[in-house]
Amino acid sequence: MNNYTIGQRWASSNEPELGVGFLLSFDNFTISIFFPSAESHRKYSIDSAPIFRVEYGVGDKIFDINGISHTVTSVVEKNGLLTYICSNKIIEEAELSDKIINSKPIDRLKKGEVDYFSEYKLRVKLLKIREELLGSEARGFIGAKIDLIDHQIFVADKVSKKRKARVLLSDETGLGKTIESALTIHRLLLTNRISRALIVVPDSLIHQWFIELYRKFNLNFNIIDPNNFTNKTLDQNQLFIITFSNLENEEEVIRSIFNSNFDLLVVDEAHHITDKKVRYDIFSYLSSKIERIIFLSATPEQFGNENHFKRLQLLDPIKYSSYPKFIEEQKNYTNLSNFIKRVQTLSPKNYKKEVLKDDFYPKNRDIIDLLLRESKSKKNFIENSLDLFSIGRSIFRNSRKNINGFNKREVKIVPLKCDNNFFEIEGCELFGENSHIYQNSFKSSVETVKIEWLSKLLKKDKKIKYLLICNSKDKAISINKSLKEYINVKSTMFHEDLSLLQRDKNSSYFSDEDGAQILISSEIGSEGRNFQFANNLILFDLPLNPELIEQRIGRLDRIGQKKVINIFIPTIENSIEHNLTLWYHKSMNIFRKNLSGSFQIFNQLKKRLETVILSKPSKKEFNKFIRECKKEVDNLSLLVEKGRDFVLERNSFNKEKAQLIKREIKGLYKTNIKLFSQEIFKYFGVSFEKLEREIYKFDFQLLNNNEFPIGTLKNEYHNFTFDRVTASINENLDFITWDHPIIEETIDLYLLSSIGNSINVMTNLGFEGFALEASYIFESTAPKSLRLNRYINKNLIRVQVDHNLKSLDLNLENYNLQDENPKILASERFRNDILKSMIEKSEDLAEIERLKMIENGIKRVDSMYNQEIEKNLLYERIGVVANGTISRSLKKEKENIIEHLKNCVIRLDSIMLIRSSEKSSI
Repeated sequence: MNNYTIGQRWASSNEPELGVGFLLSFDNFTISIFFPSAESHRKYSIDSAPIFRVEYGVGDKIFDINGISHTVTSVVEKNGLLTYICSNKIIEEAELSDKIINSKPIDRLKKGEVDYFSEYKLRVKLLKIREELLGSEARGFIGAKIDLIDHQIFVADKVSKKRKARVLLSDETGLGKTIESALTIHRLLLTNRISRALIVVPDSLIHQWFIELYRKFNLNFNIIDPNNFTNKTLDQNQLFIITFSNLENEEEVIRSIFNSNFDLLVVDEAHHITDKKVRYDIFSYLSSKIERIIFLSATPEQFGNENHFKRLQLLDPIKYSSYPKFIEEQKNYTNLSNFIKRVQTLSPKNYKKEVLKDDFYPKNRDIIDLLLRESKSKKNFIENSLDLFSIGRSIFRNSRKNINGFNKREVKIVPLKCDNNFFEIEGCELFGENSHIYQNSFKSSVETVKIEWLSKLLKKDKKIKYLLICNSKDKAISINKSLKEYINVKSTMFHEDLSLLQRDKNSSYFSDEDGAQILISSEIGSEGRNFQFANNLILFDLPLNPELIEQRIGRLDRIGQKKVINIFIPTIENSIEHNLTLWYHKSMNIFRKNLSGSFQIFNQLKKRLETVILSKPSKKEFNKFIRECKKEVDNLSLLVEKGRDFVLERNSFNKEKAQLIKREIKGLYKTNIKLFSQEIFKYFGVSFEKLEREIYKFDFQLLNNNEFPIGTLKNEYHNFTFDRVTASINENLDFITWDHPIIEETIDLYLLSSIGNSINVMTNLGFEGFALEASYIFESTAPKSLRLNRYINKNLIRVQVDHNLKSLDLNLENYNLQDENPKILASERFRNDILKSMIEKSEDLAEIERLKMIENGIKRVDSMYNQEIEKNLLYERIGVVANGTISRSLKKEKENIIEHLKNCVIRLDSIMLIRSSEKSSI
């Protein structure tokens, strides 16, 4: 262990822009440092902290806290702290400037310590690449081992750009909500908008989430296990996953989470947050404390519309302040969507006059009048209207009808005969009827008939895999036991009594080509699990909930499914269950396709369905009822599609914007990642060889730097690919992209060293004499969460001057630059006169550029924030956001950013002295 002392000054090698920090505390595991300039606190693992002690020696120039420079004449150490004796002042360690002053390139050049031109050239190339990466909209989108699907990119982009996103991702089952949320997390982390995240998932999905984040996104989340939990657990890492049950039932865990500061909360299958007091209270507290929240649920109304409203209230308590108002807004969807469609057809010049004549205007006069006055364009008016009149501000929902690539579903209703006298009541328990005669003997006889059918189906072709879902653990166990009495079959189970590890093992066994032919699952298998390697689903029974049926089918009908999905529904002929199956199929058509608004539609028809189905209607009567219901379903569904779906989908997907991001991603690849990797890795003695098509293997035998980031690689054999398709097929491979930490950390390893930062070359510039090229970095010590790079279009300033102090603008790639012995630097006159003057002139030119960059940056801040402030002032006047709260916050944030921009400094990164001789060849 180092000799740590509280009050020592330390800096981060990974984040030099944080400046110089104070050591606040340390123990056997962690070290805590506060960086005043960046107003940031960092806690590091003591074994691998990327930090170094800031120390100066005799002759070094140091700056005090007021920015005044001093030259060190001696250094005294006492109790682990340093005191610097300077010619005119004694400066304690605590009085040092919070900014790192780097004059090493100049010092090295003056001493004649020069590198090769090739090293300088690579350094400048790395600076340009880092500048491009930091400013790219593709940052965080290219590193995942996934297909880049338009709607997923759009949602992740929109959510990650929101200042304080609090959203519900509600795409239909199988459209990739997990991918959207993980892509958002990945981008927020890589762009430094968040550093700590907590994900809450159903118990059965925790390992699936962990593996998906690790394999596809290179994110190493930590599973919170109460058995190994201490009060230090949350301090040692930044990213955590926990199950609903552990969050609810473990007091020490809850207390620690409540006392921790998380930047982001993600909740999968969020419809499980119901009005049950303990669970709801936990999430109510977390939502009041955590700024960014992402709820995921394909079926948010599964447990009722009021529970859906209460979850939205957690996201935005002002927007969703009243349940009756919420209901009215839902009813108003169709009128709103028709109004928006009409406005879209109007002329941008005359739309305001026409809006006043619209049928939608009289009932909404006050708000529309205000919007017409404040909106700067028709497009702006439409966006504000959608935001204010609909419930969709926090909801993203995409549906299959707008997304290509889904295979069709084949529905196979299998009527079976049963000799039991009570066969007709099969399914009655769904309606709470006749439970006193629904006895085990009857259930077993019905089950026997279905098992006989199932055994014959499995025997037809043992290579075909089947997923079977039923409504309970007991039934799943009984099916598995009975099935084995009929045939010799490879089967496996998925239910509540199995440990999480065993469920994962069973799922893996089912996915294995030579593994189980059938996986028999209770209802918990309906959520979150991906079984798209199979394409045959058996609905052994049916729930009285169409959204739950959609969840079941969604295990197979997902993005990436390559085959037609076969849905088998064994049912006892002429029973209640049989009639329910026919009604679902012929009235709602929910087995063949997802039905818009299925929950609301079903609720409107449920009482009539129950009355008719329990009255044991004749086939003719029931077919008539089915036809009547189908008409209603079609009409209601059309209203939902034209109303709610139109409004929500407009907020959820824009193909043009998604394509823009894709073009940005392609733009990054103008620099070939493979060739670049070869060049930068080679410098550190690292090479790679091709194993097979698009798959490579690292070779570290000649590694010359122990700090090279081998630890960022996940594959134990160091196998990797540059190809997205190969990576998505082989998730165990590392996928090397501009987002991969090995690229970022290798760039940092080079740039944080002195490699190539001081060189002396010769060429013919068309005159006799000297020139100087200096590369400065435009830097800020602002907190990374402020993301100043949004307002600065570059951070690399390169200036050139000649010995007459004239500014040059030469493309040095057109010249034959050759390394030269720096003997001229032995001349004190040259160092103190010509070189010093050129350096000072380069600093002056860089300073002029710095001021321009700050001025332009402030203009961009004004433009972006003024628009947002005006919008929120408008919303405050209407009453849909807290009066004054957000606009004041935005103004304060704007002032803070401008202040940090004004304090941005330039740091000399590298310097090249050029001797120009007309005798040299060009």
